[in-house]
Amino acid sequence: MCGLRYFLYLILIALFGATAPAANALNAHSIKHHGKARSYYTAYPAHQLTKNMPVVIVLHGGGGNGQNAAAMTGFDKLAVQEGFIAVFPDGNARGRMNLRTWNAKHCCAYAMKSQADDVGFLTAVIDDVVKRFDANADAVFMTGLSNGGMMTHHYAAARPDKLKAAAPVISGLFGDEVMPHKAVPMLIINSVLDKSIPVDGGHTGGRAKNQWDGTPLKPISYQGAFWAANNGCEVSGPNTTKYQLYQVDKFDCPINADVMHYITYDGGHSWPGGQKGTKRADGPSEAFNASSLIWSFFSTYIE
Repeated sequence: MCGLRYFLYLILIALFGATAPAANALNAHSIKHHGKARSYYTAYPAHQLTKNMPVVIVLHGGGGNGQNAAAMTGFDKLAVQEGFIAVFPDGNARGRMNLRTWNAKHCCAYAMKSQADDVGFLTAVIDDVVKRFDANADAVFMTGLSNGGMMTHHYAAARPDKLKAAAPVISGLFGDEVMPHKAVPMLIINSVLDKSIPVDGGHTGGRAKNQWDGTPLKPISYQGAFWAANNGCEVSGPNTTKYQLYQVDKFDCPINADVMHYITYDGGHSWPGGQKGTKRADGPSEAFNASSLIWSFFSTYIE
């Protein structure tokens, strides 16, 4: 059994970019959800902490945790520099391997199989952060990578009232999502070299697909089309601008309902401009720094 758990651990790392060097010192917090203690971490400019600060929720990939989400993305440092509260929740896990995942309906692993209420948990985290720090409830944003990106999509569709904008990274949709019919500005990031989230959709390669429920992914372009339709954008499709290492598909959308899709030509299943998850993981794209790009996008929605 220990051998099987270790094998599953390796699968999750290979698929979802689970681990990374430890983040800088973070503030640890705990809340009760459904009678169970759940944890999250925060980073913010302690010497300049004020009321009404914006909040960015950052969700780790499958097999990861809040601390290495901070290390991989650098959102902890960015929060201190730019003056917002970065929040890094821990997903669900069982056993000594501590493989944390999110229940994004069709993925992944323990969280999916146990039907964990991660929408409820993340709502509780948002409410706790807003109360604890007297933060701006009208400036809460969410991003995440891989399984965390799937959860970002899932949460935005389930609770659009809680988010000002969202940015799923190296993730996808499955085609049976229900539109919330409330605009959620979206910045989406993928890579043409990502074998875990194939450009044309379908199943991920190898035995890692056993961490899902068997539902194939839609092509990565479906993400932009889904949110563009939800946000009331023009049905003609996006305008594409190509650069050396990436392209941007931008939809013609109403004010405060932007949808744009950045697709890198390098990298793979990794956080652009971030830290490599493991020695065997895909190297991060050099096209841009995803965290800086995402924060720039989010900051335009702060009133």
